[in-house]
Amino acid sequence: KKALRVYRDLGDRAGIARSLDNIGDVQVRRGQYLEALANFREALRIHEDLGNERRAAGAHSGIGRVQFWRYQYDDALSHLRTAVRKYREAGDRSSVAATLNSIGLIYQKQGKYDEAETVLQKVLRVHRDIDDRYSVATTLQALGDVEREVGRYGKALLRYREALRINRTLGNSLGVAQNLGGIGSVRLAQERYSIADSILRRSLQRTEELLQTASGPDQRDFLAKEVDRFHTLVTTQVRAGRPGAALRTLERSRARVLTE
Repeated sequence: KKALRVYRDLGDRAGIARSLDNIGDVQVRRGQYLEALANFREALRIHEDLGNERRAAGAHSGIGRVQFWRYQYDDALSHLRTAVRKYREAGDRSSVAATLNSIGLIYQKQGKYDEAETVLQKVLRVHRDIDDRYSVATTLQALGDVEREVGRYGKALLRYREALRINRTLGNSLGVAQNLGGIGSVRLAQERYSIADSILRRSLQRTEELLQTASGPDQRDFLAKEVDRFHTLVTTQVRAGRPGAALRTLERSRARVLTE
């Protein structure tokens, strides 16, 4: 924001647009979607006025990511596909893959699992080719989610476990929590409740640690994204015949939500 003020004082439109993009990226991660959307849209107008197609692709991708989180899937797909086209024209394989990953996630949310798997497999190949291990793990998690949704539990576990190994090596605690959550969800679907309970509690321990390092809006918005993991554990404990434990988990998550 300090940089943005300086660029505005200087009348540097390219700098203004870059700062708006950067602010929007931070706001997406914090869950401040309406603020991010406004910044990406302003940045897009400037990039297009200046004829900077590569930067315009980034703004389109930002809008698409925001609209994904706002469940505006048709608008998200429109912007993400435009971003893919522009990135391809610029020869930016990494950004093409990252944007296709978002498209795959939307297909998954829409229940278009075959389309999601096809896109995510392409994305995974690109990330492996360029040795982007963080993105490899993210895409493996997404593929695991697709496999789990269609009942291919063995394949889902393979995806989650590979992602877990990578994220542990990278020290990516959020990724580890998500991977453990995926594995726990598979074990729940397989009715292996005691194993699911143990794994999901380990996932939530990571989530709790991450919550403790955040504060204010960051903590609230992180909790909003992660609270479903609490509910999955509640379901597991109920089906395992442990209503007391389920009630304690539910009350803990409810207290967290009410506090924030």
